[in-house]
Amino acid sequence: MRRVSGSCTADIRDFTNMIIQQSIKLCKQPQPCKFAAVVMGSLARGKTTPYSDLEFLFLVEEKTSINIEYFRLLAMTIYFLIGNLQETKLKYMNIEELKGFDDTGKSGFKIDGLKPKAGNIPTGNGRPEQKDKFILTVSELITEYTKIWNNPDPEESMKGDFTAMLGHTALLYGDTALLEQFESAKHVMTANIARRNANHKMIQQDIRDFDFLPLETLQTVFHRVNLKSAIYRYPSILIFNLKLTFKQRFVGDT
Repeated sequence: MRRVSGSCTADIRDFTNMIIQQSIKLCKQPQPCKFAAVVMGSLARGKTTPYSDLEFLFLVEEKTSINIEYFRLLAMTIYFLIGNLQETKLKYMNIEELKGFDDTGKSGFKIDGLKPKAGNIPTGNGRPEQKDKFILTVSELITEYTKIWNNPDPEESMKGDFTAMLGHTALLYGDTALLEQFESAKHVMTANIARRNANHKMIQQDIRDFDFLPLETLQTVFHRVNLKSAIYRYPSILIFNLKLTFKQRFVGDT
């Protein structure tokens, strides 16, 4: 499993790098500052499956109106190139006029959906409050990560989407130093007790969610298994939860 998903991860990262390079050429504008295209999620963890979506962000050296305009254009160009591969289901684009269209084909290589609960891509999910969500300087990303990591609200900590997603990052293209700054800051962060308690609850919830039937039952009763979540994703989620709980330094620990 590790070998197959590792091979898939390497191929998708290489292919996405090629798309980014082609998009830069299509923009026909000089890059206004140093930047890094950084992957998150399963692609960063090395656990990609053939139908994993692409979650990525732009780390930029400086944010100005001109820079934002360029990186917005670059992001949209990447989206269009991926969409024109004709492997992306229309529902991922969340176009109102196309809702109800018979979109039954298999979904292949795609960006994270432009839907309310998705949009982990540079320009966000299309909602006004999400605009340019992941076009960030290093300091902005560190601030956002720290704010959620140290949120004392247990319910917010339990969501864990932002910190879990950025728990692993990897460079797709661009300036390595920008990503290294974020990684260095993340590794020395301390967490509060609410976060540790939330991590314990997350482990318990994951174990409940992935409570498999005994093997003899699987052989005699039809049982539908979600391959991505049940087979590929479970080990990495569990290990990540354990890492957060037992490897991080916590405020108040002796």
